[in-house]
Amino acid sequence: MRRKEKKNRLHRLFQDRRFLMLFSLFLAVWVWIVVVMVNGEEAQRMITKVPVRVDFTDTISERLGLQPFWPGQGGASAELTVDVTIRGKKYEISASTVSAEDLEAVLVTSEVNTVGEHVLEIRVSPRRSSLSGNFEIVSVSQDSVRVFFDHLKTAEFELEPSAAGKITVPEGYYADVPMLSQKSVTISGPSTEVNNIKHVKAQFTVDAQLTKTTTVYDATVLPVNEYGDNLFLYLSFEESVSELKATIPVWKRSKLTPGVSFQNAPSAYLSKPLRVSVQPGSVNAALPEGSIPQDGVYNVGMIDFHQLSLSNNTFRFSAEELKEIRFFDNVTSFTAQVDLTGMEEKTLTLPASVIAASFAPGAPKLGAAFGDVSNVRVIGPAQVVRALDAAALSGEVLFSEETQPGSTRQPVSIRVKNREDCWIVGEYTAACILTEE
Repeated sequence: MRRKEKKNRLHRLFQDRRFLMLFSLFLAVWVWIVVVMVNGEEAQRMITKVPVRVDFTDTISERLGLQPFWPGQGGASAELTVDVTIRGKKYEISASTVSAEDLEAVLVTSEVNTVGEHVLEIRVSPRRSSLSGNFEIVSVSQDSVRVFFDHLKTAEFELEPSAAGKITVPEGYYADVPMLSQKSVTISGPSTEVNNIKHVKAQFTVDAQLTKTTTVYDATVLPVNEYGDNLFLYLSFEESVSELKATIPVWKRSKLTPGVSFQNAPSAYLSKPLRVSVQPGSVNAALPEGSIPQDGVYNVGMIDFHQLSLSNNTFRFSAEELKEIRFFDNVTSFTAQVDLTGMEEKTLTLPASVIAASFAPGAPKLGAAFGDVSNVRVIGPAQVVRALDAAALSGEVLFSEETQPGSTRQPVSIRVKNREDCWIVGEYTAACILTEE
C-alpha cells in the first residue's frame, strides 16, 4: 500500500513539472509575440539638435568669399541646428539605432550670388543609404532659414554705460559716472552691419535709490546706429560680455580747500613750507567718503622745486586729471601761486673739480674726467644767495651698469653745500670722458 502511494506521488510530481515546463514555454512565446508586436508598431520620434552643414562646395558664394550669418546665432562660426521628427518601426528608430549623427542636414547655397539676405532650404536625409528604408522623415523644425551673406568683419568698440531708470541717491551724496568691468568689446558679423554701428551701449537697469555703498549691476551690450536704433540681427560679441558689470560710485559731497604739495623741496621748507595761494580758494566737491581729508584741504597738484623760480612761480592744474574727486560749480582748473618774496636768483658755474663720479653696483670702474657746467641757476633767500659763489656748489654723476669707456654727457645732480634753504632751478648735464683704469 505504501509502495503504491509513493508511486502515485511521483506520477503527480512528474505531471506537475511537465505542466510547468509547458507553461513556461507558452509564457516565453507569448512575451516574444507581444514584444515583436509592440516594437513592430510604427511610431514617431524627435531627434534634437541635428547640426546643419553649410555646403559651399563649388558655389559662387564660395568664390566671392561670402559667409553666412543667421538671426540669433551671430557669427559665421556659430552652429545652426534643427530638430527632426522621424517615423518607423519602434525597434528601427530607437535611440540606440538612430541618433543625430545618423542624419545629415544641409543648407543649400547654390543659388547665392550676392551680398544680402536669402531664404535657403534645409535638406535632411539619412547619412547612410542603409538607413533610408528603415524610417521616413516626417518633419523638420525648420525646413528653411533666413540667412544673410556677407564678408566677415571684426572690430573693437568702446563701451558707453547707459542706465535705464533714474539714478537717485540720499541727500548729501553724489552718484558718479557708472564704471564698466571692461572698456571695450569686440564685435563680429557681416561687414554691412558692423559698418553701421555708431555706438555700443552697456545697458543696465536701476530700479531703486542707491545707497552709500557702490552698487553693481549686470549689463548687456546694445549696439545702435546713427539714429539710436538697435536694428542689428546678425552680430556676435566676445564671450567676456556675458560677465559685463556696471558699477555706480556713490560719493559724499563736501566743501574743501584746494592745496598743493611739493617735490624735491630743500629740508628747510619741509617744516616751514612756502606760502601758496590757490584759486579758487574753496570748492564744492564729491569724493569717496573714506577719502575726505580731516583738515578739509585737498591736494590738487604737486610743484617741483626744480621748476620753481622767480619767473615761474604760478602753476595751473586741471581738475579733470583728478580722477578720485568730482568738482561742481563749473570748476575745471586750479591756479597755484607760490610766494617767493625775499628770494633772489643767481647764475653760477659748477667747476669740473667738484663733480664726483658714482657707479651703480655692477658698473665697471672707470676713470671719469668732467667739464664745467655753466649757467647753473640758484635761488634762495636774498642775503644767502648774494654771498654764494662757485665754491658753494657740488655735483654728482651716477653711472649705470651699461657704462662704457668714451665721451658722453650725463645728467648731473647739483646742490648748494651746507645750505638747506636754497635750491637749483632746472636740470643739467655734464660732459665727461670715461677711461679704463
